[in-house]
Amino acid sequence: MADGGFVYCWLLFGLAIILLAILAPPIDAAQRHTASDNPSTYNIGGVLSNSDSEEHFSTTIKHLNFDQQYVPRKVTYYDKTIRMDKNPIKTVFNVCDKLIENRVYAVVRSHEQTSGDLSPAAVSYTSGFYSIPVIGISSRDAAFSDKNIHVSFLRTVPPYYHQADVWLEMLSHFAYTKVIIIHSSDTDGRAILGRFQTTSQTYYDDVDVRATVELIVEFEPKLESFTEHLIDMKTAQSRVYLMYA
Repeated sequence: MADGGFVYCWLLFGLAIILLAILAPPIDAAQRHTASDNPSTYNIGGVLSNSDSEEHFSTTIKHLNFDQQYVPRKVTYYDKTIRMDKNPIKTVFNVCDKLIENRVYAVVRSHEQTSGDLSPAAVSYTSGFYSIPVIGISSRDAAFSDKNIHVSFLRTVPPYYHQADVWLEMLSHFAYTKVIIIHSSDTDGRAILGRFQTTSQTYYDDVDVRATVELIVEFEPKLESFTEHLIDMKTAQSRVYLMYA
């Protein structure tokens, strides 16, 4: 997407959030209760990508109601699902009209590449505005670790930049002392570099052999040719390359 289109899309998204804040006041915990301070029914929202996922989600919720290990007696879960829309503005309004309006206590959200980058973020941001927990079942993007924006987002898998921890373990195991880091210039690429640099400062406190970064190579996402960068690395002494692309 061109820079102008990206900014325009975010402006529309921000406008939608402002309108929602004006037209739909936050729902506090007391308003969600159906009859007392200890409700017996809970609506669980799902923002999913296809009909198969919706059917599986509904079946899973129904089965949970018979598993007292997770659901106490006299308590019932109900599923409320919507389809992830490629348009983040539509996604915001669908979340408000069909999930928040039904007083969901939590939202399970898929993250399909076909839905684009903004729609999954819209689900998390909108739900966080109402303090509703969002569980991402496959999201590994670094952006969702920003608690200033995604205040109630939870993961079931670690973010991509935690791979830096594995890099450090490998360097320590093989006693490599000098490396070259190659990473993309997007949020995830810079996050993994930052994680590596920050963690390495404490990781090597009790280790005699310390690995140092000889060269950092940053490239634009979707770059088709690495020839220019490879030529620059020929003069480096290190023969250990850590790459995130």
